[in-house]
Amino acid sequence: MTAWWRRNRWYLLALAVLVPIAVVVALEPRFFPYLEAQQPRISAVERGETGAYGGAEFRLIDLEVFDGERVGAPAGGDVVLATVAVLIVEPSDNACRAYVVATDGPVERRWELEPYLRSDIELGDADVSRCFLDTAGASEARFLFLVPSGTADRDGTGLEIEISASTERPRVLRLR
Repeated sequence: MTAWWRRNRWYLLALAVLVPIAVVVALEPRFFPYLEAQQPRISAVERGETGAYGGAEFRLIDLEVFDGERVGAPAGGDVVLATVAVLIVEPSDNACRAYVVATDGPVERRWELEPYLRSDIELGDADVSRCFLDTAGASEARFLFLVPSGTADRDGTGLEIEISASTERPRVLRLR
């Protein structure tokens, strides 16, 4: 019997490696859409208050909506600028995603962060292209979103900022 194991060890080793890889490759296209389709458990935080999420504390400082024509955004779009104070208490390798959500209609609509949006809005030194939770400390993040014209009032009424991290799903943090 040991001769059989010795003769077939490389085939058995390849089988032990390739079968799990085949399972992952087969299921991966279905896994991420499944995660996105999960109904989120929303933890809402009012403007000016702080919400803990994913080892960090988030606070919405300001939410502005700019007329797209005036700031050089693509035609038919307005630009939403969200300024969020972030205090990372427990650093992790986790990355988070930021969305703007319109909650004023019968159906919620959401748009992803546009880190490379070309517009005339001056952002300064604030970080707009990422939402990583890997370094402890306080920072201010400014997120740009492109939304259809007329989605919200200029003061951001009817809009919320949603923070989502893969390790915290299906729980999300909504900054109002």
